[in-house]
Amino acid sequence: GSWDKKVYLLRVMEKGFEEVDEFETEDWVDSSPAVFEMNNKVYIAVGSDDGKLYLLRVGEKGFEKVDEFETGYWISSSPAVFEMDGKVYISVGSGDNCLYLLRVKGRGFKKGFKRVGEFKIGGNAGSSPVVFEMNNKVYISVGSEKGKLYLLRVGKKGFEKVGEFETGSCIRSSPAVFEMNDKVYICVGSRDKKLYLLRVRDDASS
Repeated sequence: GSWDKKVYLLRVMEKGFEEVDEFETEDWVDSSPAVFEMNNKVYIAVGSDDGKLYLLRVGEKGFEKVDEFETGYWISSSPAVFEMDGKVYISVGSGDNCLYLLRVKGRGFKKGFKRVGEFKIGGNAGSSPVVFEMNNKVYISVGSEKGKLYLLRVGKKGFEKVGEFETGSCIRSSPAVFEMNDKVYICVGSRDKKLYLLRVRDDASS
């Protein structure tokens, strides 16, 4: 994506790039695109400062727009794509202070996004959500410009808040999740000049 409001598709050649196609949104593209496969086809989900999340199908000749989902403000957060119970979901934050959960429908006439739920994080969602599994459940961690890091459990009907951690200033950094000695940890930075290391308690899924 670029500040010229476009998303570009490039083919990598031995001598460099070859432009295949471009898709124009209505504002800057700060969000990084997420690429995934569904039903043997390749898709891209990308946000724009026009407040929309776009779903594009990718072919040899370029982009084909499948759907768009409109939030209440700009999207600089990068979407997170994951599977749950055999279905594809996307989570993305918006400047309207909400984190959204969408399901991607790929069959039949109504292809595209289905809104599943949203969570108000109390501040602009510039932080990109990160998805992980623990104890056979799906979780999302995301930061807020109000200085809080949230831990949400994801279900078929939406989000359930499990915990929150408050820093001394806004969080624009996207959290990193990793395992160490069979424990799950989250690392995130804040504008209070600190980098935090948190452990996710095993009873978070209880």
